[in-house]
Amino acid sequence: MEYVIIGGSIAGISAAKAIRSRQASAEIIMVSGEKAKLYYRPLIPFLIDGKKGKDDLAFPEDPLDKYKINAISAYVTGIDLKTKEVLLLPDKKIKFARLLIATGSSPLIPNIQNVRSEGVFVLTRLSSLPP
Repeated sequence: MEYVIIGGSIAGISAAKAIRSRQASAEIIMVSGEKAKLYYRPLIPFLIDGKKGKDDLAFPEDPLDKYKINAISAYVTGIDLKTKEVLLLPDKKIKFARLLIATGSSPLIPNIQNVRSEGVFVLTRLSSLPP
């Protein structure tokens, strides 16, 4: 059976682990808009003080290897439930038998003065960090 997981964070990894524990031969495809290797997102704030580096966010074992996940770095533009396809940019499709959306949440940015100013960051992924 072919599983597609949209989202490359801990929820998607945990789902892949559960699938793999029940179906050793299942094909698992994980789609994430990030190009970075999978990492533990809750540790991102610890990068700010400089005491930790990006390598400290890595999982002890690469989940892609450990759970035999095929990773695709792409943005999902839609889901066609009739044809059981995930639509990706640019004009690509992935068939699925089962689909899990594990994209997490988006932060609520409060409506306060200067919250969207230079030097203010929302820490949700490595790509949101300052250079």
